[in-house]
Amino acid sequence: MILVPASSKTGVTTYADPNQNSSKVYPNPSYDKVHIQLLSSEIISQVEFFDIMGRKYFPLYHLDGNIVTIDAHDLLDGIYLTRVACMDSSIFKFPFIVHH
Repeated sequence: MILVPASSKTGVTTYADPNQNSSKVYPNPSYDKVHIQLLSSEIISQVEFFDIMGRKYFPLYHLDGNIVTIDAHDLLDGIYLTRVACMDSSIFKFPFIVHH
């Protein structure tokens, strides 16, 4: 996971240690659904999906509080990156693998 302040002018300024928080991506790899759970205090404002080549994808997803559930049925096998923006201007990036 990478934490990037949205106000940063240089791009990535802070790398968060995934062992220092309780954010989770599960199951990973997945064949049908992927769940991303942020810290309980985070309020999600936007979710975007990209493949490893930077192409944007639009899979179905459900947002329930601080949990994003992604429907991976229609995604091709591969590595994807989920970009989650929060109301406090923080941005989290989570990689996940789809393998049918």
